[in-house]
Amino acid sequence: MISTDVLSQFGLFQGLPESLMTEIAAISSEVSAKQGDFIFREGEKADKALLKTI
Repeated sequence: MISTDVLSQFGLFQGLPESLMTEIAAISSEVSAKQGDFIFREGEKADKALLKTI
C-alpha cells in the first residue's frame, strides 16, 4: 500500500474523494527500478498501471 499523499502528487488523482483515494492506495504498491531495468516488455499482458516519479 502507498499513501494517499503519494497518489495526490499525480494530476490523474487530484480532485478525487478521499475515500476513493484510500481505496486506490490500498491496492497500490511502490516499485523501484534502476536505469536500464525493464519495467515491462512488448507483448506482456497489461495487468497494471505504472506511474513514474523522478
